[in-house]
Amino acid sequence: MNYRGIIADAWRFTRVHKSLIYWFALIPAMIHVLAVVVYMSYQMYSLVGTHYLGMDDLTTVMGRLWQAGAQFAPAHPGAAVFLLVLSVLFGVAYFLLPPFCQGALIQWIAKVHAGEELTMMDGIGLGFRRFLQYLEYELAVRSVSIVSIATEGLFVLKSFGPSSAGFFVALFSFLFVIGMILTLLFTYSEFFIVLEDKGVFPSMIASSGLVVRHWHRTLFMLLLMVMITVRMLLNIAVAMLIPFLVLGPILLFASIALTWLGVILGVILGLVALYFASYFVGVFHVFSTAVWTFAFEELKAQ
Repeated sequence: MNYRGIIADAWRFTRVHKSLIYWFALIPAMIHVLAVVVYMSYQMYSLVGTHYLGMDDLTTVMGRLWQAGAQFAPAHPGAAVFLLVLSVLFGVAYFLLPPFCQGALIQWIAKVHAGEELTMMDGIGLGFRRFLQYLEYELAVRSVSIVSIATEGLFVLKSFGPSSAGFFVALFSFLFVIGMILTLLFTYSEFFIVLEDKGVFPSMIASSGLVVRHWHRTLFMLLLMVMITVRMLLNIAVAMLIPFLVLGPILLFASIALTWLGVILGVILGLVALYFASYFVGVFHVFSTAVWTFAFEELKAQ
């Protein structure tokens, strides 16, 4: 397998077909970044609320923000209902839009790479083709994902305290290793579902067999896993940055009785940071999807 050739072709493909970023990557990236922001904010608030970290000042600030939100709903019921509907739509988009766009992206890349002429509207039609099967696969693998295991570990920490960490460290280390192995074995499951029209469980079996048969390609797959890990770390960094960009001007201008100006500036800075972070994540997502697609096609040909 020509590793450098695959990566170079994938990057060239991404640069030529930049419209893929806006059609199938930018909005899902925004949704994912916002979800990570909400998740990290919740985890931070939950941890500091336990007083294990000794961050009483931050707890006070976040507590006041929570109280302000609770007082906002009775005073502005129309806006509260609008925000509730917006939250429901965001939740639906979070669960349905990324699988749809990913399925369309994989098929569009594979077909165009094979020499077919397709438009972006054709890609939308491809997104419906294996949407339900891909959604079923996404829901199945989330239960054994590394993020799920980390969430369960944080739940144990918050519930039982740091003294329980030693007792559960062996269990969660074992689950982490199992999650890494399953993630590696299921590397090509989505491609069997989307490109080979296989069911969810047969695709997992076929992916595991493909990985085991080509075990000497493990170094290349580990490289791709590192790339995905870098993307996850970037998401976390963005998730930690955006709330401070929003809250920083608010707290600064509140001290000089110009809270409204701080709110406007914070929202503008947050939106700008969200767009550029999402665009960067979208570019990397299209590139990594092209790498995996080309690698899958080459392994299948062999």
